[in-house]
Amino acid sequence: MEHNEREQEQHLQSTTGEHQFVILTQLLQAATQMQHIDELFLWLTRKMMQYLRIEVVQIWTMGLAHTQPASAILRATSFYDQSMHRHVVENTQVTNVVTALLGRQQAVLSQPIGNLFSPYQSRLLGRYGLHYCACCATMSNVALPPVNSNIAMPASGGPSIVAVLLFLAQPRPQQFVLSINQVMEQALLIAKKQGLLQTSSVRNAITPVFDTPVQRSLPPLHELIPVRARPRDSMRSSNPFASAAALADKRAQAFLSAVDGSHTVAEIAASKHMEGKDMVAALRLLLQHQRIQLYTKEGQPVEGSLFFKLP
Repeated sequence: MEHNEREQEQHLQSTTGEHQFVILTQLLQAATQMQHIDELFLWLTRKMMQYLRIEVVQIWTMGLAHTQPASAILRATSFYDQSMHRHVVENTQVTNVVTALLGRQQAVLSQPIGNLFSPYQSRLLGRYGLHYCACCATMSNVALPPVNSNIAMPASGGPSIVAVLLFLAQPRPQQFVLSINQVMEQALLIAKKQGLLQTSSVRNAITPVFDTPVQRSLPPLHELIPVRARPRDSMRSSNPFASAAALADKRAQAFLSAVDGSHTVAEIAASKHMEGKDMVAALRLLLQHQRIQLYTKEGQPVEGSLFFKLP
């Protein structure tokens, strides 16, 4: 039983890395047509729900002003079960719980609903098969525009916390919550580049605000740098049959032709005009046949099995 659970967790971890890359690649294209940050938030909740099979995804924001009590504001919600009524997850108690979490700058890894919510709210969520929840958040160095408005807040509005709240049918591993946090961080950077945010006076770049293991993570897949593997690095890489199999795929061939040890996965994808699913397929194949090795920008090697299920 434990062996099967461990295999399922490893599979979820590898597929989550792939889906993370696909979501961010698609967002880079979709964001160019967006006019307001709430469009991006709604788009993101839908994609997380779709690719990561999350029952309910919400994005909340809360300002860090010290002059008055702050309250979390719901910016977007997506439901996997379209028959679910909004009041189940959009009500005063959920708002109060999220406000308290963000006020304490407290992350929530996957845990039973009853640990956070009242018995009544837990029963209400349980009727729809929602028995677990998780919450991760990022501090943005921006003052977000108001809900459903194109008028940006002044810089004096200060920075904000942007949180992703998940309602789940089954518990998820820590790495899953970590990936959600990484997607949110990168989405905010994309939003800033598209002019959807109002920069404040805060100097620090976007960083996680929660002091938990969720912070200590690998960079997302699209930020890693692929480097060609040397023949002595593996027996497979010197096998002509393995080489032929890898390069028979046009997507892998195109990707490998741009690998020079200095450009990131995202930069190569853009240079080759490759869509997310094609990029994922190429990466998986090249890693499977050990034609490339992934590295961080600091030069640290990263195992491909953290993102892909490799033989």
